Amino acid sequence: MVMLSADESAAFANMLKSMIGLGLLQLPWATAQVGVVGSAVGLVALAFCAAYGLKLLALCIAWERVHNDSYGRLQPAEQPAEEPEGAKRGTDSLHGAWGRVAGCAFGRWGQLGVVCTLLAAQGGVGVAFIGFVADLITGYTTALSQASSTLAVWGVCCGLSLVRPLRSVAWISGAALVVYLWVLVLVFYYGAAELEQSAQPVVAFTPAGLGSWLGPSLFALAVTGTAPTIFDSMSGGRDPAPFLRVVNATYVFTVVVYAAVGCFGYVAWGAAVNDDILYSLPDGALATSAKVTIAAILLLSYPIQLAPVFDACERQLPPQHAATLWPLVRVGIVGATALLAYAVPNVLTATSLVGDVAYSLLAFILPGLIYLQLRPPPLLVMGGAPSPSREAAAATPSDAAAASGRTALPRDAFDVGMSVLLILLGVVGGIWGVIDTLE
Repeated sequence: MVMLSADESAAFANMLKSMIGLGLLQLPWATAQVGVVGSAVGLVALAFCAAYGLKLLALCIAWERVHNDSYGRLQPAEQPAEEPEGAKRGTDSLHGAWGRVAGCAFGRWGQLGVVCTLLAAQGGVGVAFIGFVADLITGYTTALSQASSTLAVWGVCCGLSLVRPLRSVAWISGAALVVYLWVLVLVFYYGAAELEQSAQPVVAFTPAGLGSWLGPSLFALAVTGTAPTIFDSMSGGRDPAPFLRVVNATYVFTVVVYAAVGCFGYVAWGAAVNDDILYSLPDGALATSAKVTIAAILLLSYPIQLAPVFDACERQLPPQHAATLWPLVRVGIVGATALLAYAVPNVLTATSLVGDVAYSLLAFILPGLIYLQLRPPPLLVMGGAPSPSREAAAATPSDAAAASGRTALPRDAFDVGMSVLLILLGVVGGIWGVIDTLE
């Protein structure tokens, strides 16, 4: 059993809360589209591929950091007055982890494309969260219109988003996970009662439903948008080993919970299960408490999910005005997601499209492309190793491995093969999912 340090435990809580939320509630419906066996096996496969994509991305982020440090870049704690021309390597203003590694791999225009994809993905998550909570308020409060409910949710999200440091919301993540346990208890309680009343027909595998299943499932599993920010908060993006332990622990825990809830919800309610499992629960005080607590979880998750968006936009601010303007930037971003949530109230379609398009890119296609472009040396796989010298940092992966006494080819060949597989999975799966969602 692998024990996590205090820093790793905080990162684990942040990653877990970034994953567990609205997507989980849609998994019983997704399972109904593809069958019990198809969904369970598919979730394990998706989790493995998503975790491997994060591993490749973490190696590239660490390699970019070590490479730049070896050429005289200052540590984050130091504040340089001015960097020499060209030292920023094409990442001059979008210095988040995603922006740095994308700029290193693809240059300025490639960096802008990757960052825009990231902003769209995380913004889509925010839209879905706000839409869910606003719909719930409108359903329970006849005095408020959809517009008024959305405005109220915007105000709450603004307040939560002003808690600036990522680590300061770790306690929120822990509290939200405790609340989420209560919701799971209710789902299993009502599901067991449903099973006693009538047995629903269950399908093992329906290949035709894979396209409809993929979007909600990938939306539920992907944490690629926020994970690099969490990696930066742990070790400055230099040592992948602690982060990879957190990634593995998060996905093992999450896929077990997801498969259990998805399959159980489908078996209990059958093909008629609602696209949000909470609305399959019978009306009453307990069901209402489940919906309210889930709404609270989504609100608490909102600033964590939008952290990369905040980071990218705030880095565009003039340094002399950043301390004054960053709250206004966050309020504006929250306002934009609230407007979109009001304009596009179909939460299932929103989450499916975000999963099919943005998360196929961020979880599979881009990590594979970035790895193939940078090819970081296997030295970085050995977490905790000292930073290579300037000469080693400029060397090829095989040169760096030879200098360290390790054989590069087997590890590198497997990672290259996985990169190609992830790219193919993202392209084919994303297109298939979009077609099924729009149909």
